[in-house]
Amino acid sequence: MKNKNINYGLLTDTHVLAPEIRQSFNEHFEVKDASFARGRFAQVRRCVHKLTSAECAAKVMRKYRRAVDVSAEIMHEVRVLLMADKERHIVNLLQLYESTSEYILVLEMATGGELQHVLDDYDNIPEQQTKIMLRQLLNAVCFLHRNNIAHLDIKPQNILLSAPYPLGEVKLCDFGISRMITNDTELREIVGTADYVAPEILHYEPIFLTTDMWSIGILTYVMLTGYTPFGGETKQETFLNITQGTLDFPEDLFTGISELAIDFICKLLKKKPKQRLSSDKCSEHEWLTTIDEEKINETTTTTTTPTNQEAENEENSNSNSIIQIENEILKTDQLKNNQLNNQLNNQLNIQLNNQPSSQPIVESINQPINEQDNSFKQVKKDETIDKNLNNNIVIKNVLDSPLKPVNDKSISIPVDTTNCNGIKSTDLNGESNISLNNDKCTVVENNDLNKSADELNSDNHKNNQEILNTISTNNTTNELISTNCTNVTFLQELTAN
Repeated sequence: MKNKNINYGLLTDTHVLAPEIRQSFNEHFEVKDASFARGRFAQVRRCVHKLTSAECAAKVMRKYRRAVDVSAEIMHEVRVLLMADKERHIVNLLQLYESTSEYILVLEMATGGELQHVLDDYDNIPEQQTKIMLRQLLNAVCFLHRNNIAHLDIKPQNILLSAPYPLGEVKLCDFGISRMITNDTELREIVGTADYVAPEILHYEPIFLTTDMWSIGILTYVMLTGYTPFGGETKQETFLNITQGTLDFPEDLFTGISELAIDFICKLLKKKPKQRLSSDKCSEHEWLTTIDEEKINETTTTTTTPTNQEAENEENSNSNSIIQIENEILKTDQLKNNQLNNQLNNQLNIQLNNQPSSQPIVESINQPINEQDNSFKQVKKDETIDKNLNNNIVIKNVLDSPLKPVNDKSISIPVDTTNCNGIKSTDLNGESNISLNNDKCTVVENNDLNKSADELNSDNHKNNQEILNTISTNNTTNELISTNCTNVTFLQELTAN
């Protein structure tokens, strides 16, 4: 009886962690045209990255199939692609997006198209070129089998070329029905494509990693001749031929094909899975390890295709585009995070300060000033006024002012309080400021802090009104002079001293 666990044979987070799922596919990519590959539950569409103009393939898959949630199967395919991100003969996953009803896998674009299109155009592929492509395909299959993953749907439609034939490299794709196969479990499923399905699947027997090797044997037969060995007029007839396993090599189809190629096919198309060559043993077969370079060159020169350098440049361009897409998406996300952090920091500063950052700061005139430090700390309430300093008070503002010297040092302005009505006020933070009556206040500039108050008033009396006017024109008077005069005790203390 079939296992009722729908996650049976699927990779989970315990095997490979799922990537970050993004939500804004249309912000990063533009879909160019209709889908160029379509299945019952998925379609592949050509898209262009908006920032880099790089072409990609977007595989769009519905989350529900016949009212059943298949998210676990989709994420299994994603995890297989992540596991194989370093394998050059498996298509590369760039990003994963999600909408309310679909998952979107952004994949690298294989400009050479499907191997099926090559077979449609050329009927068959020369033996030497077939050997090269099979070796590349087996590199991908060996990687999967070493990680206990069976593809279960190897066919020309799921084999892509990185550049136009015959220069493109093989890229294996579509892991939607792939499964994890282990020795301590049995997996029985009806999966695959009619012409390439193995006998054990049709008999509903346990599936093995060598189930893929049957499909590779069929694929080799098709590539060399353009025909399937068990094809019938209907699917039922094809299935019957597969279960019977009668293999034939017609002379008209295999003229000019080596005996080693036929031996290779025979050792893969065994009815019993355990009798077939494993992927590693298949890669070591004599037929694949002996490649005639002269025949390869003849095949390449007789075919009207781009040069090797053009194909290499195109593949390098695709690789660079992939890197650019990943970098641009990373930069976009980092910029958004920085903007969010800045907004949060600004809100936090506003809440902590609860007042404009340009509020004037008051210190005593003999307070030591560090010329190497242009930042000024607000003084405590009891440190605001020093009664033993002849009522000379330094008022410094942290904002830039026209009174600021060219050498960017702080300026000290003592206030002549002889005829000044001063009122002490307290700001919202509980720190003291000096509020002065603008009508009776005389301001003098102090360039030498060692002078007495009388000397300062005598030397600088002529410049008092000019400085006051300069402060007023720069809209800083309202910051230095408060109109909220509510406490007269401060004036009395100044008079007493």
